[in-house]
Amino acid sequence: MRQSKLALFSKITLASIFLVILAGGIVRMTGSGMGCPDWPKCFDCYIPPTSIDQLPGNYKEIYSEKREKKISRFAKFLVALGLERKAQELLADKSLLEEQDFNPLNTWTEYANRLSGALAGMLIFAQMIWLFRKFKKYKTSAILSLLLVFTTGFQAWLGAMVVATQIVPWVLTVHMILAIVMLIIQLHIIKGVAQRPYSRQTPSPFIFYTALAGVALMIVQTVLGTQVRQQIDVLQKTIDREFLMDGLAGVFPFHRTMALVLLVLGSLLVWKNKTDHINRKSIYGVAGVIFLEAIVGKLFDLLGMPVYLQPTHLLLSMVLFTLMYQILITTKLKR
Repeated sequence: MRQSKLALFSKITLASIFLVILAGGIVRMTGSGMGCPDWPKCFDCYIPPTSIDQLPGNYKEIYSEKREKKISRFAKFLVALGLERKAQELLADKSLLEEQDFNPLNTWTEYANRLSGALAGMLIFAQMIWLFRKFKKYKTSAILSLLLVFTTGFQAWLGAMVVATQIVPWVLTVHMILAIVMLIIQLHIIKGVAQRPYSRQTPSPFIFYTALAGVALMIVQTVLGTQVRQQIDVLQKTIDREFLMDGLAGVFPFHRTMALVLLVLGSLLVWKNKTDHINRKSIYGVAGVIFLEAIVGKLFDLLGMPVYLQPTHLLLSMVLFTLMYQILITTKLKR
């Protein structure tokens, strides 16, 4: 059955969320997170500067003062949530007020990241308008699209706080978890507007619970991955990248072990898919992505953790989560 224009648009919207995730990974890879010291503008411009000559001589002092005000507002928000200790830690860390030297490459890399976010935001908003125009037919998807708009807005605001706090680890972790929440909401929207009835999927409790375990494990892996990434940021200040793998400790061994568990779960899904003659393409997709992640992991070890593989690793992990979650929500437990 040919998919509707709305179903196609919802998939394009999902792709735009992946684009934002990839762009964010590239920003982290190049160290461009502080390329724009303010938000949503960049150096108070809609089109960022290309030369330091376009900035006032005291630009560091200007944006340091602005950052201090943002941190103060963010701290008040944390206090309102009952996170007084986190708020005090932010206010006490004066290193957050130190501005980086202007670097046009970093500035435009971060600016491209923001453009990808703006594109995704416009598509998400347009999707909501489209669904509410067909509210009687897609009530659940319309409500979810409204929730996604609010989640996207909060994510954008948190992105500003990531910039204001110079990527404090726990803020970045929340930022990544929200990206997963956005993927989950969008997958349910896609399911809701699909013309093919998902209820016809072959019931399989084994596949359902295996996918559920995979989804839970991927969320844990995402949290652990942000912590490993922070370790890398600290270590690379003192040792060469080729020795980073040897210097990683703490949560990294657990992160690596969980990757092996995911490999086992993927193998079990493929085995059940074949033995029960279910033939679901998404399960083979899971196996393919896990195989690619294994290759990336080995290349990390062999090549000394090259920076260009980090966005690939992040994107593949989010694709894997998406496939696992899609299998979960499209598998029935009973006939």
